[in-house]
This record gives sequence, C-alpha cells and structure tokens, in this order.
Amino acid sequence: YAADEDALLRTMPVRPAIGNHEFANDTTYGKPNYDALFDAERFYVIDLPHAAIVVLDSNRLVDMDQYLDDDRQEALFRKWFVGEDEPAWLERVLAARADRPFKIVAMHHPVLTLAMHDKDWYSPANGPDLAAKRRALLDVLKAHGVQLVLAGHEHLYERNRLRYRQGRAVPIFVVH
Repeated sequence: YAADEDALLRTMPVRPAIGNHEFANDTTYGKPNYDALFDAERFYVIDLPHAAIVVLDSNRLVDMDQYLDDDRQEALFRKWFVGEDEPAWLERVLAARADRPFKIVAMHHPVLTLAMHDKDWYSPANGPDLAAKRRALLDVLKAHGVQLVLAGHEHLYERNRLRYRQGRAVPIFVVH
C-alpha cells in the first residue's frame, strides 16, 4: 500500500457482510476466520447521524450449502427478514430508523442480479419458496424507503434499479 492508502485504511472502518464462504460448520476456516478478523454479528446496524446501514446474513435466506433444513430456514426467514405474525428483525430495524434520510442495506447475495447467481433464487436446493421470499424482501425494502442495496457474490460489478410504479427506484449494486 502507498502511504496515503495506508492512512485511509487506518482511519476508514471496514465492516463485513458474512458470505457463503464463511461456512458455519467449517471449524478450520469459514466462520472461525470471519470471527478472528471481524468483530461483527451476522446481522447488525451501523447508525450514522443521517444514515443507517443494515447488514444482513443472506446465507440464512439463500442456503447454497444446505446447512439448514427447510423448517429451520423458514423460521430464520421469519425471524430476521420478513415476519408473518409479527415484524421480523429487518422490518423492526428499518421502522425504528424511519427518520433517517438514508437507509442502506448490505448483504452478500444480491437480491436482484442479471448475472449467474440469479438462478440461486429459483433452486429448491437453496431453500423453499425463495422467489416468493425475494419478492417479500423487496417489498420490505420498498415499504421502508431503502435508498440503496449493496451486495457481492457475483464476482463482478453490476448496477440495477428496482423501479416502482410511483416512479421511485432503488439502486442495487453488486460490487464483488
């Protein structure tokens, strides 16, 4: 690193979104490495004066490695993303920050993509009813006025806009 890059890295915080390589049951690498490098939960919020950055563990939504049985995955979706009888964590967090001018959601798996991993949302092996869950998640982002969604997983750069009939659009960036 050049001196100015080094100074920036020492002053700019790095905050992760856990991804599909941080396998929960990999006791050698995976989640233990994530825990050793980062002091971050699977789901957390960074509150800034005019913004809230909500970080999600999308492995609980798109279970590419089949670590969760369907019932457990369904329960985790209702707990963390979109509730059925009561609001899920994401809905409560966004509602509590309704006064923030900027609400940003970050997660590993892109909620919309035109690249290879769009098919992950249609594979029953990754979890039950993922296409419907994706629609429900997008509805929550819209309902709570999220202005930006950041994701990775595709190993490329992609910029999409989720458009609504009211003319509003939510930019969705895939940046890794």
